[in-house]
Amino acid sequence: MLHAVSDMTVFASQSAASSSSISSASVRQLQSLQIIDQTAEFLSGLVEELGSVTEKLAKQA
Repeated sequence: MLHAVSDMTVFASQSAASSSSISSASVRQLQSLQIIDQTAEFLSGLVEELGSVTEKLAKQA
């Protein structure tokens, strides 16, 4: 009986360790997606800015 309990404890601790590594991987994935999203937003704004500058230059020419 005691042996079975220790086996269950080992299994539970291994499960907890693997689920925590999975969640930290998910967090890293979410962070990189967030960075990609922010970069895309920045580039989109930059393109808009360039577009308006180009329009102003075209009107002046």
